[in-house]
Amino acid sequence: LDWMGRWHKRGYTYYAGLYNPSFCPKQKTKPDSSQACENSDTDKFFQKLKHKIANTHLIPGKGDWYYHLPFSLRKYLRKSAIDVNMAMGADFSRKRRPVLSDSAGLTDLAIRYIQKYKQDNFFLFVHYWDNHIPYTAPVSSVKEYLRKYEYPRDSVRSLKAKLGPTRASDLVSKATRGRTPKTTGEILAHYDASISYVDSNVGRIYQTLADENILDDTLIIFTADHGESLGENDIHFDHHGLYDAQMHIPLIMHHPSLPSGGVYDEFVQPFDIMPTILDIAGIPWDASDFCGQSLLNLIHKQQWDRDFVYGHEKAGQKKQMIRDHKFKYIQAMDDAKCRYCDKYHSKGDEFYDLISDPSEQKNIIDNPQAKKYLEKLEKYVASMKSPEKGDHVEFSDEKYIVERFKALGYM
Repeated sequence: LDWMGRWHKRGYTYYAGLYNPSFCPKQKTKPDSSQACENSDTDKFFQKLKHKIANTHLIPGKGDWYYHLPFSLRKYLRKSAIDVNMAMGADFSRKRRPVLSDSAGLTDLAIRYIQKYKQDNFFLFVHYWDNHIPYTAPVSSVKEYLRKYEYPRDSVRSLKAKLGPTRASDLVSKATRGRTPKTTGEILAHYDASISYVDSNVGRIYQTLADENILDDTLIIFTADHGESLGENDIHFDHHGLYDAQMHIPLIMHHPSLPSGGVYDEFVQPFDIMPTILDIAGIPWDASDFCGQSLLNLIHKQQWDRDFVYGHEKAGQKKQMIRDHKFKYIQAMDDAKCRYCDKYHSKGDEFYDLISDPSEQKNIIDNPQAKKYLEKLEKYVASMKSPEKGDHVEFSDEKYIVERFKALGYM
């Protein structure tokens, strides 16, 4: 993915199937090659990466034909593409590439890497997109869900009319590959099928680790960067807003040093993952360098002192929030409407009683408790470290990246 390419400059061996010549571990050369890697090749690598990403069919309209093929044919095309990719390395960007926005294609590639580097220490980041709009589950799976379950029959045309000429309406049109579904239920079935599709491919990676006898030597972390609103809070098939539909994400970890079957009802945030990895790897770290805490304190010692979580967004509206088990306070940081929906989902600050109103429908900002939560929010924000000032960094592909973000609905 575009933004992951920045990390690649600092150390990925492969990224989206391309070998990175700027990654030069000591006494190592490019795999299957006698030539030492040259930093002068880096610019060529990023030109190839830019070309490849532009053709991974992540943007609606690119490669829609692929998603309407029978699953067996999709599998054949992916295998052929992966075979070429592994054989040709960087030159593969000029040939037929796997459709990396298909979780099965991405998993095929991940499995090849696991099998190739199972004797070495490796870090593998697999980012699935199937349950991110546009939803890309196989059509046969979607039809199965529509047969098995009862879905709403509300008209998509009526929903688009309600949303008007907005970016939110455009997202509904692009919710699936190809034609716009006639009912919202069809979109929901695509989403549900995409969840199952991703789940099955996560299982393939897990099974590969077991088959290669490295499962008990591997730390597996399954998580997400956001949830998805499927109509909650009048947000349709997207993930802006600070409501629980977006903010409550999964975090599942597997490692021989961790107890199996443990479930913990505590407030954890993504920044707790990094110190946890360091602890499990036995790497010393300084608590002053991290916002987060190691989850081993919770898992092994049953010690956890966080009684709320904080969130911030700038995609739809500029807001920040604080939430504990009882209440959530959302502070509006300007008076702008939602940039996606051209409306206020709730104008001004919001306060919700999560016990009596878990779906966050009734704003009780006049509740006497609200002032206490606002003060707690402001105190927490004031305690944050300001980022160190440094020189502004620009990338040669900055304009291209902005265009990609816009196409995906992030800007």
